[in-house]
Amino acid sequence: MLRKTSILGLLLFAMPVFAADISYNYVEAGYQKIDIDDDLSGGFDTDGDGFGIAGSFELNENWFMNASYSDASFDFGIDLTQLSIGG
Repeated sequence: MLRKTSILGLLLFAMPVFAADISYNYVEAGYQKIDIDDDLSGGFDTDGDGFGIAGSFELNENWFMNASYSDASFDFGIDLTQLSIGG
């Protein structure tokens, strides 16, 4: 009985969360620490770090746009830049 009451209480507290509209609007930023170990080709190891930023914007009820950008620098002068745009 206690278990059923606990589950019912949790569902009642969660009801406002289930009723909320989904939003695709956000912005995020992050730090990247990357370590590449390739033991198959003679032990090539490199590491690097960088940053990234991403976001999404809701155009209307059915459409949204998103984009992300990241940049990382590795040992030996290797750089990696990624750009993604979608909808």
